[in-house]
Amino acid sequence: MNKNEYIEAGQITKPIGLKGLMQLKLNTDFRRLYNRIDTLFVEVAGQPVPHFVLKITPKGNDMVLLELEDIESEADARQMINAKVYVTVDIMPVLGTLEFYHHEVMGFIVTDVDKGELGPVVEILDIPQQSVIAVGHKGKQVLIPLAGDILKGIDRAAKTITVDCPDGLIDLYLGNAAAEAPEDGEDDDK
Repeated sequence: MNKNEYIEAGQITKPIGLKGLMQLKLNTDFRRLYNRIDTLFVEVAGQPVPHFVLKITPKGNDMVLLELEDIESEADARQMINAKVYVTVDIMPVLGTLEFYHHEVMGFIVTDVDKGELGPVVEILDIPQQSVIAVGHKGKQVLIPLAGDILKGIDRAAKTITVDCPDGLIDLYLGNAAAEAPEDGEDDDK
């Protein structure tokens, strides 16, 4: 499988009922795209096998019920449990300059405008209000929210993300006492 042609959309978790319906856990990037997909590629022995989508029904935030052509029984669906499901790269809409797909920035190097290079993106947490990137920095995991003016740039060619972290955020994760609490007598309302 050529990883440049396919993107992992999710994983089949279990059969539903007796007629081949399956539950698919979607990766974050695909939650809003499931209704645009007409062909999925199910990984079988390391190779993408195309399946035409008959119906996709949302089930919660990150699950869908999936009905594929030629999967007609519970036994057929059971053979698909834990199979990774892919889409072709061309189905993904082009994003703006400060937008990204979670899967594409894993491993990108994060640089703060003041502190310099922090480290690689190791995880992306998607919470309702915003995305948060987890960056490996000095043996710790630093969580950086991508709200407001924090995200400054993404360079896909160089595989870098530039951020402007609020004062004290990085020090908080590193355990620097000065960033954790104000000294006695200092005003907390700054």
